[in-house]
Amino acid sequence: LIDEAEEDLGRYNKELVRLRTVAAMVSNKQKTLEAYIGDLRCAVSPIRRLPPEILSDIFKYVCCNYVGVNCISKEKMSLPTVALSHVCTRWRRIVESTPSLWTSITLKHATKYVSSYWLETFLSTSRSSPLDLVVGYKHTALEDIALLMQHSNRWRNV
Repeated sequence: LIDEAEEDLGRYNKELVRLRTVAAMVSNKQKTLEAYIGDLRCAVSPIRRLPPEILSDIFKYVCCNYVGVNCISKEKMSLPTVALSHVCTRWRRIVESTPSLWTSITLKHATKYVSSYWLETFLSTSRSSPLDLVVGYKHTALEDIALLMQHSNRWRNV
C-alpha cells in the first residue's frame, strides 16, 4: 500500500510540475498579447491621426510660448523641446525637423560642459532661424558667450 501511495504521489508531483510549466507559458503568452493590444491602442489613438503640421503647431505653442522657454541651467534644467523629442520616434522627427522649436533659449548659471552641449545642440538644430535669448552674463562661460556671438546676426530678442 505504501509503495502504491508513493507512486501515486510521484505521478501527482510530476503532473503538478507539468501544469506549472504550462501555466507559466500561458501567462507569458497573455503578457505578450496584452503588450500587443497596448501597442495597437497607441497606434490608433487620436493623437496619431493628427498630421505633422498640426503637431508642429502645438509643439510651437509649448516650446516658443515665451522668450527663453528652454532653460539651460545648473540649478534647474527645463527643456520642453528636448522632452517632446523623447516622447516617440514620430515626435522626435517632427521636433528635429522644425527649427523654430529650438530658437528660444535661456542660459544662466550653467556648467561649461552642460551649457556648451545644449547650446550647440539648440544653435545647430535651429539652423538659420531667428533666436530669442535670455543670457545671465554674470555666470555664463566665456566660451558660450563667444558661441552666441557667432550667431549674433540671428538674434531677434536678447
